[in-house]
Amino acid sequence: MEDTNVVFAVAVACLVAVTSTLVYFIRYLSSKPCENSQPEKNGVANKDPIGESKTIPQPKKKNVFEHKKISKSNFSHPWLSKSLKAHTGNVLDADMSSSGKYFATASEDRSIILWATSDFSTKNNTHNKGRVEFDHALRVCWSPDSKALVTYKAAANCVEVYKLTKSAEGKFSGFEVVVTFPVLHESGEIAGMGIDINGRYIMTCSTDNELVIWTLKGEVLHRMNTNMGSTHAAVLSPCGRFVTVCGFTPDVKVMEVVFSKTGSFEKVNRSFDLKGHTSGVFHVSTNTDSTKMATVSKDNSWKMFDTKIDYGKGQEPSLLFSIAFDTRGEKALIALSPDGRSVAIASSTDVFFYSGVTGKFVKKIEHVHEEPITFLVFDPSNKFLLSGGDKQVRVFHNVVGYLATIEDLEQKKRTASHTAMRDRIADQIAEAQKFLASLGEC
Repeated sequence: MEDTNVVFAVAVACLVAVTSTLVYFIRYLSSKPCENSQPEKNGVANKDPIGESKTIPQPKKKNVFEHKKISKSNFSHPWLSKSLKAHTGNVLDADMSSSGKYFATASEDRSIILWATSDFSTKNNTHNKGRVEFDHALRVCWSPDSKALVTYKAAANCVEVYKLTKSAEGKFSGFEVVVTFPVLHESGEIAGMGIDINGRYIMTCSTDNELVIWTLKGEVLHRMNTNMGSTHAAVLSPCGRFVTVCGFTPDVKVMEVVFSKTGSFEKVNRSFDLKGHTSGVFHVSTNTDSTKMATVSKDNSWKMFDTKIDYGKGQEPSLLFSIAFDTRGEKALIALSPDGRSVAIASSTDVFFYSGVTGKFVKKIEHVHEEPITFLVFDPSNKFLLSGGDKQVRVFHNVVGYLATIEDLEQKKRTASHTAMRDRIADQIAEAQKFLASLGEC
């Protein structure tokens, strides 16, 4: 009997032990996250591209997001009017409409955004976005009537013209392809593109020195080699008369696109050269009427030229001044304001401001963008300078332009013959000085 009780006690003990182990094992399994569990408050289960689940601690994800957000919006400067934010990819190029009312930006995010320039000095952020199907635009230009955009597509490697479409309510609804040009720049990258202000032709140029003049329908009018070794930039003057190219060689070539009195294309005429640099020229810019041209070079200088000449009579452009500028071995961009009074140079992520009248250095603004600056452009009113380099566009007040305007007005005031005129000029000076004072510059 005792043996039976002992056996029974051992059996009960074993059963209890097995049951306890089983309960513990079940609780252990239930405490582990299930593969198909939903996101929790303190841990987010995210599926990767192949469908597996990974648990990512929420605090870590939040910190990374906050860091990126701060780094993208932390830039500030007294001269900054605003930042244009809507692109999700880097902004590659931009163009101002001839009327000055609209500003277009092209981005890697396969979109082109149209901005209202009237918002540049306000808190409004009016814009319309259009898509570039299955591609993105490397270059963008407004048509003279501001009803179409000329783009250069990256993957397709060609020019494509878009008409701006409107809905039944008269609002912007997107882009409609009007014409796609044949592919000609097969080997080199695009170095420049522009459209004549009179709508007579489109210019494209590649880094392997191929310059092409097109009709607006995509027909080739002229095709030539720039003979620059490597073309860094090709710029069409705002007046539509000249095409200026610069590159590996130290001389900048200026060519005139000649049309007859009846409007038919005749030739591309070699007009004159901008001489004086001792190394390759990175970029060139022209004022509204092509009477001034500015260049920036690898030889660590930038130069201003007087190009108000009659080259047909053998006149040569004269050098107004040459200013030392350390490019730090990196490609630089230069922008000359429409009135020729202001100069801005971009090197890496920094912008430098100079007087276009004297060449005097005025201001350096550092770390304007997180990545190297891709474009610089003044608006037609000379009041703003715009730059792009990451996903945002910076809109700066052209303080240099205001200072030059005040100096010019003071000169006119001294020579004014009538009291009423002197009083009117004095009011304009006071208004400009008041604005500069609001920026801490006067």
